[in-house]
Amino acid sequence: MFNKLICIESAGSLTEEALALLNNYAREVVLHHDIPSTPEEVRARMEGADAVLVSYTSRIDGWMLRECSPLLRYVGMTCSLYGPESANVDILTARELGITVTGCHAYGDRGVPEFLIHALTSVLHGFRGWQWKDYPLEITGQKVGVIGLGSTGQLNARALHFFGADLRYYDKFPKPELEAELGIQPMAFDDLLGWADIIVSCLNTNIALMDTRAFSLFGDGKIYINTSIGPAHDLTALEAWLGRPGNFAIGDLQASLDATGRLLERPNVLCAIKPSGMTTQARVRLGEIVLANIAAFLDA
Repeated sequence: MFNKLICIESAGSLTEEALALLNNYAREVVLHHDIPSTPEEVRARMEGADAVLVSYTSRIDGWMLRECSPLLRYVGMTCSLYGPESANVDILTARELGITVTGCHAYGDRGVPEFLIHALTSVLHGFRGWQWKDYPLEITGQKVGVIGLGSTGQLNARALHFFGADLRYYDKFPKPELEAELGIQPMAFDDLLGWADIIVSCLNTNIALMDTRAFSLFGDGKIYINTSIGPAHDLTALEAWLGRPGNFAIGDLQASLDATGRLLERPNVLCAIKPSGMTTQARVRLGEIVLANIAAFLDA
């Protein structure tokens, strides 16, 4: 059992039932429901804890871990964890200090393809005023390139395949099973951009492939959709691309499309006002994973 477990900012992501169950794993549980405004505030909230929980909206840097070591022995990310390069926790420093870091996977993915189909059909048919082409279009036959075939990417690909899209994909790691299932073909990144009329980005946090060069290869009269947790693009490059004719951008989270908000009022930008992945069902799944991670650590 932990002596003191502190939720730095993640209490609002978990259900009341999951938060109550945290008391089974720590003598003292401290919950913070807001997001710290500075790195120093993040560090201050970690004081005295041997376990902390953190969501994707705050970072735990190496210097914080060093200052909290050796008391701190567990960091639970109540968000996706794919690897050190995309994590909002300095995992390499944590390993050096003997601090275990766990994360969650696939808890909020199932709502994303629902938003994708909703938003894409809105733009193709003109359901919300702005229409991509002169006459309404179905998804059927549209040339769609999916960048990243992780959990969310695969769900998006299956949804698009169901509606008859002509699919290709780019991923660092081939997906032969999905290729066989959907008939989806891999392409090199540059080739995919030149081929597709619609790009759906499903990348890990902190990985942005769509820069000025990529948007130039993609060309005009196209639709760019980002369903990644964070921006998969350079904002200045996206802004310039949106200024050219016939281009449209879609995002299911403001922070992943344009955290500044300056692009969101454009008629050729469609952005949800809340994340499509954080549903009631997703919060339940998230809580189950967070508690299972804690239990596995304490039982080890």
